[in-house]
Amino acid sequence: MVVVNHPFCQVDGVALSHLIETFRPDYRVVAWEILNPSDQLADVVLPICFKED
Repeated sequence: MVVVNHPFCQVDGVALSHLIETFRPDYRVVAWEILNPSDQLADVVLPICFKED
């Protein structure tokens, strides 16, 4: 498990994902569901919802 906080938004998130993929091609990224991943990222992104009921 790798836990990171990426202060530069998506740029460093993409860079870290690429780096992790070189070691573990089966990696997943937990991300806010509002980001609505593209078809290319659908296999990688696990969307979560922060909406309170």
